[in-house]
Amino acid sequence: LFVRWQTALGSEAPRIFFLTCSAYFFSSLLFAWMIHKRYPAFPLQLQLQVLSDIICLVMLMYASGGIKSGVGLMLLISMLAAGLVSRGRVALFHAAAATICVLFVEFYRDIGGEVATGDYVQSAMLSSGFFVTAWLAHTLAKYSQESAQLAARRGKDLINLAQVNQLVIQDLSDAVLVIDGEGAVRSANTQAENYLGSV
Repeated sequence: LFVRWQTALGSEAPRIFFLTCSAYFFSSLLFAWMIHKRYPAFPLQLQLQVLSDIICLVMLMYASGGIKSGVGLMLLISMLAAGLVSRGRVALFHAAAATICVLFVEFYRDIGGEVATGDYVQSAMLSSGFFVTAWLAHTLAKYSQESAQLAARRGKDLINLAQVNQLVIQDLSDAVLVIDGEGAVRSANTQAENYLGSV
């Protein structure tokens, strides 16, 4: 009647898996507190959080049987998030750090004779995914930032144009009155105010 749920998570090193999960949980609470207190500065917080993700997820991957466990794929989420938020080459640094950690784990397991033939190929493909994800996320973030700056500049240009139009309208000898669809007066020049005041 009862089916036991079996998983590869922590199958090779249950103690390391439990300790890493505990450390990951408490570090998440610490980072949440740091974000709330806004200390230290954001770039340092980002570095600490991403490096914490890399170390903890690689340890979980090791405890679960290496690259074939699939835990390493969760690092792609960290690379994506860090690439969207970070500036400059930091995103590629995170990808390089994750690659070094993943390859080190597979090398360490290979010394113990636990690595299959295709594990290095999977590690190389995952590492390539780190760099591609980090680069794409950073490019998207850069494009988004440039679009926001362009929108801000155009907003300022529209405000300046509206002010110029208002000055031109004020100096007209004819009365100018702007009324919206509900009948409310939106704008009026001096001639219109004088005319309406005399009526």
